[in-house]
Amino acid sequence: MSKTNAFTLIATILLGILLYTILRFAANLPDTPPAESIRETTTTAPTVDNKTPTQQSGKSGLPVVSNHAELIDFLNSLGIDGRRATVEAARWFQERGFLGINTLLGISEENSRDFALQSLDDTTLQSMLDKGDAGASQILGSRLLFTDPFAALDLFHTAAEQGSTYAIWQIASLLETLNDRSLDDFVTDPAYLRKLVELRNQDSASSPTIAPLSFALAAARDGGLPVIDMEMLSWLGNLTGGISESELQAACDRSAQLFVEFSAKRRQRGLPPVLTDPPPVFLSIPELATQLPCRATSYPIIQLLSLGQCSSTLVEDSRGNPMNLNICENQ
Repeated sequence: MSKTNAFTLIATILLGILLYTILRFAANLPDTPPAESIRETTTTAPTVDNKTPTQQSGKSGLPVVSNHAELIDFLNSLGIDGRRATVEAARWFQERGFLGINTLLGISEENSRDFALQSLDDTTLQSMLDKGDAGASQILGSRLLFTDPFAALDLFHTAAEQGSTYAIWQIASLLETLNDRSLDDFVTDPAYLRKLVELRNQDSASSPTIAPLSFALAAARDGGLPVIDMEMLSWLGNLTGGISESELQAACDRSAQLFVEFSAKRRQRGLPPVLTDPPPVFLSIPELATQLPCRATSYPIIQLLSLGQCSSTLVEDSRGNPMNLNICENQ
């Protein structure tokens, strides 16, 4: 094997790691029935676990809500139509770009919108993108991760402007990889290296060190409580590890600017710039505000969802973690 081929192989492996990094959040993300444009190809109803749900207490002594059936049973016991609430919750997440599996909301791989979109060719997806479909933009971006991650970034930006919170997480994750200087040692293509340098220098308001954190925090501002799970919170902790107070302040400042910029782009597209209606039911991390970055800066992450009519109950999730089960239904 020649040295050039060896470098190509190494670069391909790195891009494989990059793809894993970008998609690592997709394993348990919600979805709803597909959009009208692809409904004919995916008419399967959400899959429900057929086992009899139980209201047994977990190790923490809290009620266990670890799957779709248990969640429906819990909601029904409160006089809420559990099936309808979970369908509406799944729709809320899909509208924000979360298109994959979510066992809690009854979304399997086969009936997820991600699965349906992946079956479409690029031409069809491009047509959907042109009509404002953020999901199509995300799928096209994911297909370019190996061959042109810079074009993938542009597509994720488009998806974010079309209303996708998930796409902002994708941007942050991809920037984390592309801003890793060790990547330069395995890239021999001058054009690719030039694009890396341009990418790292294009945002004068945010250095390469804090750019990924800025976008991750912008996503946290955009989606609020429902989109920040334990894995996301851990990732934010990793991104803030080792940075100075001034860098954190700069990242929090920049994240607020990015949030405003995405909101303005959405308004230009005729979309609501900020969405304040919460899903009818969702899990959230207890006392999350005390664990988020920016809380001690001039730009704390402010909860924009209207939660005044919501109730919250501590439950145990599928991993045994205590979580708030938030119910925003008329009771």
